[in-house]
Amino acid sequence: MSFRFLRAALRLWLAAAIITTAQVAHAQPADEAPEEDQPAELDADGMDPLAATLTPKQRSEYILYKTFTDAQWQGFVSDLAADRAACERGDLQACVDAGDAYATGEGVWLVPAIAEILYQQACDGKLGAGCSAMVRLGDDTFLDWPVDRRSYLRKACDFGDLDGCASYAALLAESGDPADAEQAEALVARACEAGGGDACDMRAQALEGSEQPAERLKAAELREFACEHGSLGACESLLAALEGSDKPDQTRLALLMDRICDLGDEQRCSELAMHAWDGKGIAPDPERAIRYAERACAMHSRFCSGPASMREVLRARAPCDAGDMAACAALGTALADRFSPALDQDAATALLEKACRAGLVQACNDIAIAAGLFITTERQMELLRFGCQSGGREACFRLGVKLAGNGWDDRSDPDAAAALFIPLCDTGYPGACAAESELVGVAAAARVLPADMNALPPLMQGPQAAKDLPEICFTASERFRGKLYSQENCSRAEKGIGSARARPGAAPWQALIWRPAKFGNLAPAGLERVHCGGSLIAQGWILTAAHCLKDNGFDIAKAGHQVRLGVFNPLGNEGVSYPILKVIPHPNFGKLAPNQFGFDIALVQYDAAKGRVGRDGIPSTRRRPIAAIALDPIPVERRKIVAGTPVYVFGWGVRSEQDGSATDYLQILKIELASQAVCDATTGFKGALGGSAVCAGRKGRQACYGDSGGPLVSYPLGGAPPVLLGVVSAGLKCGETDRVSQYTRVAKVRAWIAQNVPGVR
Repeated sequence: MSFRFLRAALRLWLAAAIITTAQVAHAQPADEAPEEDQPAELDADGMDPLAATLTPKQRSEYILYKTFTDAQWQGFVSDLAADRAACERGDLQACVDAGDAYATGEGVWLVPAIAEILYQQACDGKLGAGCSAMVRLGDDTFLDWPVDRRSYLRKACDFGDLDGCASYAALLAESGDPADAEQAEALVARACEAGGGDACDMRAQALEGSEQPAERLKAAELREFACEHGSLGACESLLAALEGSDKPDQTRLALLMDRICDLGDEQRCSELAMHAWDGKGIAPDPERAIRYAERACAMHSRFCSGPASMREVLRARAPCDAGDMAACAALGTALADRFSPALDQDAATALLEKACRAGLVQACNDIAIAAGLFITTERQMELLRFGCQSGGREACFRLGVKLAGNGWDDRSDPDAAAALFIPLCDTGYPGACAAESELVGVAAAARVLPADMNALPPLMQGPQAAKDLPEICFTASERFRGKLYSQENCSRAEKGIGSARARPGAAPWQALIWRPAKFGNLAPAGLERVHCGGSLIAQGWILTAAHCLKDNGFDIAKAGHQVRLGVFNPLGNEGVSYPILKVIPHPNFGKLAPNQFGFDIALVQYDAAKGRVGRDGIPSTRRRPIAAIALDPIPVERRKIVAGTPVYVFGWGVRSEQDGSATDYLQILKIELASQAVCDATTGFKGALGGSAVCAGRKGRQACYGDSGGPLVSYPLGGAPPVLLGVVSAGLKCGETDRVSQYTRVAKVRAWIAQNVPGVR
């Protein structure tokens, strides 16, 4: 689906008589409308519209997947300002430090072109560290041109960068040329004698396998020297040797661990915290362990629960031993933290069970954490059952996950799992509705949601959120030495965008209006049966386009059309199919602007009690998830439409207007919002129609025939749940022009939806 849409003669998949409604859906009347500017056009400050709405700190956080405190960020900003000023005064090391900021995005927008300028300046000034930095920049694939690593490393070595000499020697040694190998050996020797830690470690590695005792002794001395001069590898080797000795020197061990954490990364500091906590090779030292854990936290936020859990273990152990059940519960929870060196699953389970039996419901919930989600044992199942029976909803949910099974576990019981998920779904427990909808039984599939839409839990929480969230990209700029440098940075590699196959289950709200095998004189087959898309908004209700309610003159509520949910490949007998009860077009559709698709939106009620579960392709106990999407909660007058904001369209529409070829897998397309002014000029909507549509597109990218009625989705920044902004309505020639297409705006008709759909407000 290249998502292009409407009004040209095309060779569609259906008989000529059928080409009127779902396909003709996308007509754009405003031939006189102005051409759309590039949605992501930069402003005078070199920012795209989306980037301009964010602070520099926010932009970097979204791209780097880090969280900075205001103090941390301000410290980065201040350091960069000082380094830039010093660089301008001729301090070449300050140039490298400033370049590092532009290469990492800490304290400034990540702009490799500026980092390259600063590194090159230092290298041209014969500072070896600048030449080495150029190699790092190239190795990180930031540059559009390949870096001549050999040339820059040779310069780094010539200009006194001892670690650069070691890297250059390693490069020479890999060439296989005897002359290069001889030069490499000489370089390593000179660099080591000059105090290069990495070079000395290389010499130590070459000597430690010698049969000569004097050379092995020399290797040990070199390794000590290398560690003192910043070689992480040398320090690691010394620590391993010391830990393996019969009576390790405790003071020496502690010093080495400190050194390794200082030189290493968050993972190494976390490992050392575990060593210090457990007493591996060193006497147990909780305070030292906490210091290492805090350093790991400072480097990466995923380790930040560790220090707090460790302190809780120290605090709660004594009162728990004295019989304080609340303390035992806190101790058990702390011991269950998988990012804490204090992790002790068995002890955590015993303590939480004890507190749960004493009546502490939170301990019953936390049993689920200690019991583990992916390891199934009889004991853990017993604990989850007990926690669930004692009132722990988390325990009930995790027990349900285990009972749902993965097809290989003989303990699986999908019916029992569904029985657990149903009450959790009714009370709004996160993930329960989607989990329920995957399980066996039409009754479970028909329920989908709690009656109160406000109780619907966020759809994209937990460990899947990062994977499910589409790519975020910004184009922002930094001014450097009187010139503006623009750089687009993306938070992740784009997958499944640009009319590509969606990830199965990524759009659990996606509905398909499916033609019957025969209606009137028409007999559509295969993908010819794709009529329109839609969005599940509540149990028994989907939102679609009003023009989709008719199919070649037939009323879809009477002709045998069905609503299908949980579908990825419509040609497969998958998902759940429901008969249509009634349709409700918006009362203003076709009245205020008959030829302009004003208020092109409608409700379709399906019979949730009469769903038919597809059995082919996917085991009946593991269907695709089905869940509603939240309606845009911000009123039209308060929602600022920012041009360039990424939005996403889903559907099974045709791939191109020319050949009418459809797609047999759900597609996802990334496009960009146009400004409201451009949209109003394009649609011609005024007066009562004002604000009833949003417009979006990118050159060559639009929805097309068969996508009508489908969702226009926004993924708010910061990982908030997706919201339904609009419904696919009308466009011109399936995107073959640069003109944006129109989507009926959901926020404009929220009151009308609430009047007709119970529980939606």
